[in-house]
Parts: sequence; C-alpha cells; structure tokens
Amino acid sequence: MNQNKILWKYQEIERILEKEEKVLKEVIKGKEISQRIKKHKLLKNNFETKKNILKEQENRLRKVEHERTELEYEIEIIKNQLYGGKINDLKQLENLMKKEEQKKIELNEIDSRTLEMMEEMDIVKEDLKGIGCKGRELGKIIKNMLEERKRTIEKIEKYIMEKKIEKEEITNKITKENIEKYMDIKSRKKDPVAMLKGDICMGCHMDLPVMTLTKLKAKGIIVCNNCGRILYPCEEE
Repeated sequence: MNQNKILWKYQEIERILEKEEKVLKEVIKGKEISQRIKKHKLLKNNFETKKNILKEQENRLRKVEHERTELEYEIEIIKNQLYGGKINDLKQLENLMKKEEQKKIELNEIDSRTLEMMEEMDIVKEDLKGIGCKGRELGKIIKNMLEERKRTIEKIEKYIMEKKIEKEEITNKITKENIEKYMDIKSRKKDPVAMLKGDICMGCHMDLPVMTLTKLKAKGIIVCNNCGRILYPCEEE
C-alpha cells in the first residue's frame, strides 16, 4: 500500500474519531435528559406545593368542623331551654327562638363553607393525582434514557478505542517525513489529503497540470499546485 493511500486512510480515521468524539461529548452532556430532569423537578416541586395547600385546607376544614360541633351543642342547649318547660315569660321565649334561628343560620353558613372547602380539596387531590402520575411516568422515561445513555457511551467509547488502535497501526506505516508533511498541511487545511478524480483535485476543484499528474503516476507524494493538499487518486481504491 503506497503512502498516498495510507495517508488517505489515516485522514479518514481522524474524521471518524473527530465525529465520534463530538457525538460522545453530546451524549455525555445529555441535553434532552437534563431538560426532562428539570421538568421532573418542577413536577416534584409542584406536587409538594399542592400537598402543602391540601394540608392547609384540611386544617381549615377541621377548624370549621370544630366550629360546627360547638354550634350544634349550643343549639341543643337552646332546644333544651325551649322545650324543658321552665320558660315563664314570652319575652324569654321570643329571645330563645331568635337565638335558635340565628344559630341555625350560622350552621347553614358553616355547611355551605364546608361544602365549598371539600370541593376545593377535591380539585387539589385530583391535581395531586395527575401530577403524581406524570411524575412517575417521567421518572421511568428518565431512568430508561439514563440506561440507554450509559449503553451508548460504552458503545461509542469502545468504537473510539478500536479506531485509535487502528490509527496507531496506520501511523506506524507512514514515514516520518510524510507524517510531518501531513501535519504541516493540516495546520492550514482541515483535510490535508484530497481525492483526485481524473485531473481535478476534489479539495479545491481545480484542474491539475500534466506534469503534476505525471509525477503522481510515479507513486510519489504529490501535492496540489493550487491548494497544497496531498493528492490521492480515486482509481487506486
């Protein structure tokens, strides 16, 4: 295998390594996973907020229920006074009846408040159920994504290692002079080696003079007169 072809293969491996290392970097960064983790955290915070709201609602409901119990007790006392047979004047009877009526109105108001609070609590409970369901589902997705990420990283790292070994093996076949020439061109050009199709350099798409093509047939390392890249004839593939 001549030096032109070896250098072409060396360049191909460098391209692959560059591409795979870039992919690996993105996989390790895990942008999509990070976004889902942030979303899961927001769901968790929202869940905790809703839990605290529900706890406050339950505390208020208990207070209202306590008020109702006390109110029922007061109404019961008034009833005992009304129907205990110990009332001697109409004014006292009238006052007790008014008091009983007022307490019943207050009781109705408490019942209305209780119903509203229970409806509000049902809404919060339903929200909690929905958020919890979404959180568990998203948690499973994140877990699967992390497992897949781990497998992908291992696969890419293994492939990169194989290509690095291949690169080292090819490097040993390149003369010191040619690798130095390659590196020198690479410091100025992204791809130091260009495919030659017919008499056209595919690096700069310019026609090559006959003299350059003649030298290339001698199997030596020839560079493009225009862009300075090492030429590799595609017919040798």
